[in-house]
Amino acid sequence: MNTNKKISYILGNLVMKLFLGIIAVLCLYPILYILLASFSDPLRLVQHTGLLFKPLGFTLKGYEVGYLQVISIRHSLWYLEQW
Repeated sequence: MNTNKKISYILGNLVMKLFLGIIAVLCLYPILYILLASFSDPLRLVQHTGLLFKPLGFTLKGYEVGYLQVISIRHSLWYLEQW
């Protein structure tokens, strides 16, 4: 009977670790995808289908546009404060 508890305990542990590992991958992959897509070339990214495991043509264009938008928002807020 002790052997059965050991086997069931080991099997239950294995199943639980496998389940939690799958859940972890499912939760972390979207974050990884966004990070890789932000460093990818926009034209190649739009044409790409399937999973993304590395940046498609390294570029920082996504961050340049974001930085310019932040500057324009700050400028707009500064302009509104002047009124």
